[in-house]
Amino acid sequence: MKGCFWSKLTDYWSGGWNPPGGLDEAITMTARVGYKMGYAESDIVAIIKTYCRSLPHGASSRLDNPREMNRCIIKQVQGVKDNGRQKDAQLSDRILDDVVIKWKAKGLDLLDKTTWDRPVTLPTTGPFTPSMFITTKR
Repeated sequence: MKGCFWSKLTDYWSGGWNPPGGLDEAITMTARVGYKMGYAESDIVAIIKTYCRSLPHGASSRLDNPREMNRCIIKQVQGVKDNGRQKDAQLSDRILDDVVIKWKAKGLDLLDKTTWDRPVTLPTTGPFTPSMFITTKR
């Protein structure tokens, strides 16, 4: 999945890719990117709620309960604010910083769907999957 970070997240939020556990990873990574891009927590939460409402029926059973979904989104967004779920937080931050710099240079913004149609050919510095950034404490 090297070099596919952008396409996997945009595909997920567009309803085209729905792996098991995808909702949690998509929320977590979108929140981390949002913080790195300078978004306020309230804006990140609002955008992710909008993205969740636009997912196709059946993407996650949690989407059937709006109150629970809102609670989960807020909890996850707040939980990644200080990168507290990482095995190697410094490495994760460096990689994500590099990605966000490259995305900004290309005019890409994960929290602005109007930028999603731009071509993405970004070099990566190593294996690149959403799961490398998070270690979910369950």
